[in-house]
Amino acid sequence: RLVKIPEGVSDDQAASMMLKGMTARYLLRQTFPVKAGDTVLMHAAAGGVGLIVCQWANALGCTVIGTAGSAEKAELAKAPPPSEADVRAVFDQYKDRMPSQDFDAMRPQIEQALAGRAKQDAFEAMVVDALDSLPERQREVLTLRYWNDLTETEIADALGISQGSVKTHAHRALAALAARREELT
Repeated sequence: RLVKIPEGVSDDQAASMMLKGMTARYLLRQTFPVKAGDTVLMHAAAGGVGLIVCQWANALGCTVIGTAGSAEKAELAKAPPPSEADVRAVFDQYKDRMPSQDFDAMRPQIEQALAGRAKQDAFEAMVVDALDSLPERQREVLTLRYWNDLTETEIADALGISQGSVKTHAHRALAALAARREELT
């Protein structure tokens, strides 16, 4: 597949981003297929792969906990948009004396960070459930349109379908989500 490179992004930047993205995909989809409700511990959460994994895992509905090598990197990993990742906690592994292999030393901080998970918003769980109930193609179209902000033409090109099919999938998906919302309220 071809990927359109946005203006302002060099070929070198695009190539390195794709490699980091493929590494993130390998970790989240092949090494261990994560799903909503899983907890992901990401070492080097402020690095290139770490930032992508944190954002992606968050989008999948995972609780994300990260480590970083300095206070500045910890702040970067927890930064608000454009990262858009809801990283529950990031620990400075040097300041907090947590070498990357010493998971027992991290246990109290991780347990504290996860304490709020039990209070997960019920609405969020219903939305994830509703999206999971959609056929795969409808989820893909909604994701590309509303999360990646692609146009109908770009979605059609990316998925190898017509623009009419994109409109149909989007319409059916939104109608199904609206009906599901009515059932739940």
